[in-house]
Amino acid sequence: MNSLIFRGLVTKSLHKSVELCRSWQDTEIILSTWEDQYKLLKKETVDLFDEIVLAKPPSDINSSRPSMKTSPKQVAAYNNGVKASSGDLIAISRTDMVLSKNLFDLYKKKKAFGDMRVFSNKLLIGNIMTINPDFGHPSQWGFRAGDWFQCGEREDIQFFADVGENMAKFSKTPFGTEQCWAFSLLTKKNINIEVDRRSAWQYILGNYSVLDTKSSAGVIPIGKWENQPEYSIEYLTERLCEDLLKV
Repeated sequence: MNSLIFRGLVTKSLHKSVELCRSWQDTEIILSTWEDQYKLLKKETVDLFDEIVLAKPPSDINSSRPSMKTSPKQVAAYNNGVKASSGDLIAISRTDMVLSKNLFDLYKKKKAFGDMRVFSNKLLIGNIMTINPDFGHPSQWGFRAGDWFQCGEREDIQFFADVGENMAKFSKTPFGTEQCWAFSLLTKKNINIEVDRRSAWQYILGNYSVLDTKSSAGVIPIGKWENQPEYSIEYLTERLCEDLLKV
């Protein structure tokens, strides 16, 4: 069995996305959200889920980075959903995304590799918000893997999800949430973190398979990110990753 998890706040697009997923995948579908969100769900939306995980949201942490302040909520919603799932293959999406393609069909099992390897097999992610390590300074942009969706083997998704204690260690650093998540994973593996371009490239190419978010993966953002360009100059592209892996 496969498991599909939506994590985060209840959004206007959630019903449409889950209904669409039901049309292409007979799989376990889970919503991981907060106790105060249940009242925002219509009965017909509730009926689309196999399970709804409601939790008390953790408190924000003290950080100079706005995204890091709420990172405990992101990690908890992710982890709670994974713990409630039973699939050998797991896909996870933010609740403000519409999944127009079957992510399980797009996932290809590929071994992770390199000095910065944290998974047994690569996770499938999108190119939007996955930053090209050659863009800007590595301390600001390196190690940033897009978090809109992931798909992978259960053991790898579980490892990705279980970073709560390590994330807190980076709350006083200047790094963003995606970077701190990456550093937390590397710390769990006792891998020395060098914030340079070479290490950032190794981390991304060795641990993730990157698809162009909208055109290839069919993941369409709704709301805040609705007009986000797929090929903004700072993002990696599917083609570039494929070319680099051939070298």
